[in-house]
Amino acid sequence: MDKLQEKVEYAEQHYEKIKKMRAESRGEVAAEVKSEVTQQTLSITAAPATSLTEMLGTMPRAPGQALRLTVAPTGGVRLTLDAQRLGDALVQHVGMTVMLVQTPMPPQLLGATLDVTITPGGPNFTLTRDQAAVESALSG
Repeated sequence: MDKLQEKVEYAEQHYEKIKKMRAESRGEVAAEVKSEVTQQTLSITAAPATSLTEMLGTMPRAPGQALRLTVAPTGGVRLTLDAQRLGDALVQHVGMTVMLVQTPMPPQLLGATLDVTITPGGPNFTLTRDQAAVESALSG
């Protein structure tokens, strides 16, 4: 059983690497936050990284503040201006910290990709998940 678990973990790690390489080759992933517990990642595509940078440029903020990504009770994502906390994962874009993510990451963020759609009312951030990878990580 231990050998099987090792093989599964090995396959999951390589699956994540292949997924990342494919996304990077298409220019899709701008940053990733990796869970040290499950080895799953939260991927941030280039569009939301750019939108976060633009949003922060228009906000009055103290040094060290960035947008914190949290999971709303409805299951969606929420971004709030916050200061960095001990243990936070930092997402940087063009040399600036644009997003903070608590570690360990909430399960809803494991294996997810953060994207954005620009609407007349402003950016609409969405979180999509590879359910099979998430369930595998949570059960192991």
